[in-house]
Formats: sequence, structure tokens, C-alpha cells
Amino acid sequence: MPSDGAFNARLNGDYAGRHEWANRSLKYQNSAGMAKRMIVGNFVARYGLGLTIGYRGRLLEKDSATRDESFLFPDYGGFNGIYIEGGRKSDAVKMLLHYDRNRTHQVQATAISVSKRYRQFKGEGIFIASRMENRETATKYDYHQLGYFLQYQNHKFVAAFESVLPKGSRKGLSAAIFEARYDENPINLSLSAWQYPKDFINLFGGGRSGDYYHSVSIDAINLEFSDRRIDQRGILLKGTSALSNSSIYEISFSAYGKNRYQRTAKMSTALEIPISPSVHLRGDYGYIEEFEAGQLTSKHKVRLEYILKIAKLFMRNYAGFNIDKNSKKYFSLFSRTKTAVSNYGNIELWLNLDKIDSPNGKINYFYGYFRETVRVTKNLEMGMKYSYRYNRDYENRSSSTFLLMAEMSW
Repeated sequence: MPSDGAFNARLNGDYAGRHEWANRSLKYQNSAGMAKRMIVGNFVARYGLGLTIGYRGRLLEKDSATRDESFLFPDYGGFNGIYIEGGRKSDAVKMLLHYDRNRTHQVQATAISVSKRYRQFKGEGIFIASRMENRETATKYDYHQLGYFLQYQNHKFVAAFESVLPKGSRKGLSAAIFEARYDENPINLSLSAWQYPKDFINLFGGGRSGDYYHSVSIDAINLEFSDRRIDQRGILLKGTSALSNSSIYEISFSAYGKNRYQRTAKMSTALEIPISPSVHLRGDYGYIEEFEAGQLTSKHKVRLEYILKIAKLFMRNYAGFNIDKNSKKYFSLFSRTKTAVSNYGNIELWLNLDKIDSPNGKINYFYGYFRETVRVTKNLEMGMKYSYRYNRDYENRSSSTFLLMAEMSW
């Protein structure tokens, strides 16, 4: 019977001797049984197009007061609990249980989806119920959401639609996402469209949206968080064409906002060409136009990228030039190198310097890390990662983290 399992864990530490669990999970897969997959611990899940269940990022912020219980409640952006997936070839059932908390709040959730496939069609019903509680006042907030997902797919074309009816939304104004993709060599075209009403509360979804954030407040439990899937409508068009066996041209356009007085439009284009079998050059140009409070502003971004692939060596480097909405000019530099070294395993170096002022060369943002992973035995892989971050705009400008990783499979 083809089955396997794995245990993953990550532990963060700093030079002051403080340690905090970033995630831990026990996974089991069995392609031949009714129970196809099970995860205990931390995991990421996506039902349908992610409108009801997806990756939204952290809902509860963690701090030093919760470090002692981080093994039970890690500082992780996904779910914490149990995930089970099973069924037959034409139908499937997915269920998750989630529980997380910080110093002031706790959240519990149960979600289930049932899907059925018939020839080129697939349908999925999705339901989630959750309870959030203020641990200081013991007040509770109950939330539920019912969604459905429909998909049609053939060898060249796929189209999918998902809609939900969340608690408290006005009749007829449900959140919805539509996505379609057409693939006919050498051209690939995709379309995405989305709508989120202004009273939509997104606790666990990760559906498509523009990067326009709103502050959301649940007054009953005194909870505030930031989310971009509220009071927004948008569209995204993308096209890719292979000009030759190795050259690729890309273009995309998106527009989103709450109304014609508060909107954003983005356009980007890129060309990647081979210089040799192992070296590619890529050029990107991006333009962003924002209209808010009667003012129209724009941003420009130009980037030249160098990509090298030779055996086990991979390098990606780029230099960028940006003009922000205040007409301020700055540069950015990026470098990533991955390779395998005998007796040292896989090594990766990541360096990102952003917002370098053009007049004086002052660096406003830097993030870098060094990571090494080593296969100790056939079933055990261990690794370490050291990272350093600097941001001139923050009060605590610099921070460093040391991370230990382990993965055991069988």
C-alpha cells in the first residue's frame, strides 16, 4: 500500500536566548485508501478558489507573552489543528479543525467541504463555523459562512466560480470570485474577477484581491485586524507567449477599488530571453496609478534580471529603479544563490536591498538570510537559517533570527 508520513518542525531563536516555535506538523498520506491525507499541527488549506478557506495570513498577532506556549500555538499564518482529506476518485471530503489564541483572544473553527466530479465538471459545497472569544472579558462572537464552488475543465480551458453567503451580509450582495485560463501553445491567457461587499468579514479566506487594505473591527470582542478582502471589486488579465523555445513575453493588467473615486490600476510587461543554455536575461516594467481623495498619483518600476542555472547551481540577481507616488527616485538590488556542496548539503544565500536613495545612497530597507539543509540519514533532514532585517521606517530598526528546522519522513 503506497503510503508515507513526515514530521516537520521549525524553532526560532535570538541572541538573547529566547526561543519560539514557528510551526510543527505531523503528516500522513495514503493514495490507495479512503483517507488520502491527514495533518496534525500546522497546515495551509484551500477549498475551491480560497474564498472561504485559504491563506489569509495571521489573524491573531503574537507577542512575548505567548512565547512560553508557542509549541501549542505557534506564530504561524495558516491553521493550527487537524486536517483530513479523503474520498474516491470522483468525489472527496475535506475537513479541518482549527484552534489558536494569543494573550487577549482565542479562535475556534470547524470547516467541511464535499465535492463531486462528473466528466469535465466539478462542484463543491463549503461550510465553516467559528467562535472567537475575548479572553479578558469572556465575550464571544460566532461566525459562519456557506459557500459553493463550480468548475469546468478540458485539456485547453478551465473556468471556475466561487461564491459565499457570510453571516450578516445583505441579501444579494455575496462575495464572489471568477477565474478562467486558456492554454494553447505558445499562448497562455488568464482572467480573474472578484467582488467583496463592504460588510464582508474574512476570517479564514485567501481569495484573489488587490492589495488595498481596510481596518476591520469586531466590536463585540474588541478585536481589530487588517484585511484586503472587503469593499472591493476588481479584475486581473494576464497573458504569456513563448516567442521561441526559450524566449517568453508576459503582460498583465489589473484594476480594483471600492468605487470610481477610490481605485488602483496596474500594468506590467516583461521579456525573458536566453543568452546561452544556462543564462537568461529578463527585463520588467511596471506602472501603478492610484486615485484617492480626488488625487491621482503614479508609480514606475524598471528591473533588469540575470538568471543562471548550471547543474546544481542557481543564481538570480536583479537591479531595479523605482519612482514612487511622491516622485522620489530610489534603487533596489537583489541576489539569490542556491547550490549543493559536498559534505555541507544545500546552501542558499538571499540578499535584498530596497529603497536605496538615489542622491546619497542611503539604504532604507535590507533583508538577508543564509540557510543550510543537510540530509543526515535517508529519512531525516535538518537545517538552520540565520536572517537579518533592517527597516529605517520602524522604531526598532534591526532584528535578527536564528531558525532550526527538522523533517523526518518514513
